[in-house]
Amino acid sequence: MMKKINHMFLLKNVSFAYEKKKILNNISFSIDHGEFVSIFGRNGSGKSTLAKLLAALVFPQEGNIFVNGTNTQESEKIFDIRRKVGFTFQNPDDQIIAKIVEDEVAFGPENLGIPNPNLCELVNDSLECVGLACQRKKDVNKLSGGDKQKTIFAGSLALGVECIILDEITSMLDTQSRSEVLSQIIRLQKEKKMTIIMLTHHIDEIVLANRVLVLEKGKLIADGKPKEMKKKFFDAYEEMKPKFVKKKTLAS
Repeated sequence: MMKKINHMFLLKNVSFAYEKKKILNNISFSIDHGEFVSIFGRNGSGKSTLAKLLAALVFPQEGNIFVNGTNTQESEKIFDIRRKVGFTFQNPDDQIIAKIVEDEVAFGPENLGIPNPNLCELVNDSLECVGLACQRKKDVNKLSGGDKQKTIFAGSLALGVECIILDEITSMLDTQSRSEVLSQIIRLQKEKKMTIIMLTHHIDEIVLANRVLVLEKGKLIADGKPKEMKKKFFDAYEEMKPKFVKKKTLAS
């Protein structure tokens, strides 16, 4: 019998540098399947680099990262690792390839060779899940910023990922789109029991998660419950307090 792997991610003493400049320094933590984790820190704290490491888009120069039990240093298994992890950038325009919404959602699974009848069902289910079924024939470029992000989510769902990493996805959205997207994330996590990792520098967003990791100058300085972390760091991060929609409103 195969041993059950509880950790979606396991990091052991991970360090990373760009051109000799240390970005992450001796990071260790684990994230279990189905957790909703917020990675919080100022711009430049190393959040985006950490996210790329988790998605196996870059690789640690020291230490090891295991995704579902597989070491990202095993080059022959990188494709399998990346199929498990969806990644959403700050600007959805950096990821969108197709012109029409349903074609964008179908792009990933189509390239995996999924048969057409199954592909249609996947696209339908994914668009329904994010509330974009009625916009399936729409030009992606005419969507709001929030709906573009939802299109990216739908594409990840169609691929059957086990985790979605969200890299500062609210930073370019207006208040309404931000509220809609965050509500969608909360619903997806609850209904699909997906592992969600949300990077943010807005301290009021961290309460949406079940757990918060705090990065400061490339080091993991705290790991705890959202309310505890917000209370602990609220005054220290005075410049990172946007006017924001409360969790109760988002989740309703």
